[in-house]
Amino acid sequence: MSTEIAIFIGCMICGFTIFKISKVIFNNPKFGGIKDIITILLIGTITYFLYEVTYKTESNMLKVILSIIVLKFSYKETMFKTVVGAILTIGVLTAVDLFSSLIFSLFITVNQMRGVWYFILLCNITVFIISIITINIPIINKKIRSIVPNLNERSKFSSIVLLGLYLVIMLFLLYNISINYNWSAKFFINVIIAISYFITIFIFIKDRTDYNNLFNKYEGLFEFLNEIEDNIDKLSFINHEYKNQIAVLKGYIENNNTEESLNYINNIIEDINIEDKDIISQLNNIPKGGLKGLLYYKIITSKNKKVELILDVSKTSNKYLKKLNKNQNRTISKILGVYIDNAIEAATVSKIKIVNIEIYAINNEMFFVISNSFKKEKVNLNKIGKKGYSTKGKGHGKGLYLANKEIRKTNYLKSETQIINDYYIQKLILNEKEAK
Repeated sequence: MSTEIAIFIGCMICGFTIFKISKVIFNNPKFGGIKDIITILLIGTITYFLYEVTYKTESNMLKVILSIIVLKFSYKETMFKTVVGAILTIGVLTAVDLFSSLIFSLFITVNQMRGVWYFILLCNITVFIISIITINIPIINKKIRSIVPNLNERSKFSSIVLLGLYLVIMLFLLYNISINYNWSAKFFINVIIAISYFITIFIFIKDRTDYNNLFNKYEGLFEFLNEIEDNIDKLSFINHEYKNQIAVLKGYIENNNTEESLNYINNIIEDINIEDKDIISQLNNIPKGGLKGLLYYKIITSKNKKVELILDVSKTSNKYLKKLNKNQNRTISKILGVYIDNAIEAATVSKIKIVNIEIYAINNEMFFVISNSFKKEKVNLNKIGKKGYSTKGKGHGKGLYLANKEIRKTNYLKSETQIINDYYIQKLILNEKEAK
């Protein structure tokens, strides 16, 4: 077999490898027929025409740009998601390529690896096999599948700039690795730096995705909360109507119209308990804007989890909350959503099972205080809100960390945490002057 034919076949294998990795990263497992075949052939052809024994930054950059265009055609995603997905795809391929190259460099030179036909095929097949095994490891597969679909367009400029810088650095590192392709200090230093950059950028994208998940969760809930607020207003109106209905009944009774009184009662009877009236009375002190709906929704959630939720909203709260704009309302609702979710979850495993929510104003500050019973255990207040820390075990701790990121983006919010007796207390404090 001639070297040129081997290079062409190797490039097609590389195109197929990139295609398989991208399928997982873009979470698009279905085979798209002719479009996917064209994608493989296009990436393979690009790789073939830009093939060089020594990696060159310019040709590799062109290869990445052309691959982004092909993947954009294939997956029909936004340019932002396509760029992130393409860089992740090439990053995974590069990491596997570096790993396999470390092994092959023990036995052959870079010229043999990329210039002798049987080594060309062996290396490309090895990279393909390791790539498929890697992306199908359950924990890796789950993580990388969730990144691109959960990206949103917020902060996309900073993300693209950072990814672009990462890409340029990686391409220079690949060039340095290819010209020092032996077990030398320079070789290993460049490999370690390249792996470190890959891990760093993966953590960055994962962190951004976690943040977007929180944002999307409460953003999607926001429209639903507006509907809830409309229903709360309707219930308030119904309670007001009951006063009129009682007045009518009084008239019937005074005139001894017993039959008409009974018929009238049968027409208006509804199952509304005193607890619901108290809740609606408290919520009337909060204007529409998302927060009212959120609190009502969380009250329902707590009931379903057998947790008693006590709500106390001062009458002065209304005038403070009315001054907030739409974005401020959303930010506060998202943060309180995290706080209340955590409070309910902690209360469910405690003996008392109580959550208290107080909203009140003092001078120019608005206080949102959530206190909950919790299971007695060691709680490190200094670590609360830091990434990965949770008293609930592995896989938790993201909510508070991401909520704190939201707070740091503002100049009008701050949070405080303390434990008093058997209650964990989380405060969100709004500075009215700074919020203007």
